[in-house]
Amino acid sequence: MIQRRELLASSLGTALLSAVGMAQAQSTKPVRIVVPFAPGGVQDILARSFSVEMGAALGQTVIVENRAGAGGTIGNAYVARAETDGSVMVMAAASHNIAGSLYTKLTYDPQKDFAPLGHIGSASYVLMVHPDVPAKTAAEFIR
Repeated sequence: MIQRRELLASSLGTALLSAVGMAQAQSTKPVRIVVPFAPGGVQDILARSFSVEMGAALGQTVIVENRAGAGGTIGNAYVARAETDGSVMVMAAASHNIAGSLYTKLTYDPQKDFAPLGHIGSASYVLMVHPDVPAKTAAEFIR
């Protein structure tokens, strides 16, 4: 039995194969993918499209559950406290890995309490300012 919670954060095929292996041991429970952010964001959209394929591959129900708040830590903490039977996973984001540096009192260990299943995708971030701001680089903006 896996003692760490599953973390959906690293190829779709790998994650599906891992999930199929988990489900064989626990096929009566629905699989839940917790999205630690509000509905409509990147993780939510990925989880909902992923859940359809995962459900078909497993032949069972896959539920996407949003538990937003505190930069993803509310949903992550929920998954960290969930049963360790492989039926609850989290659709993590970069914030999952840096939460330990940002918050002094997490109720879970982002590195030790989760096991990666697969990389689903990547997203880029852009820093933008009003055109009247004279900064042209991040360093200029910080100065």
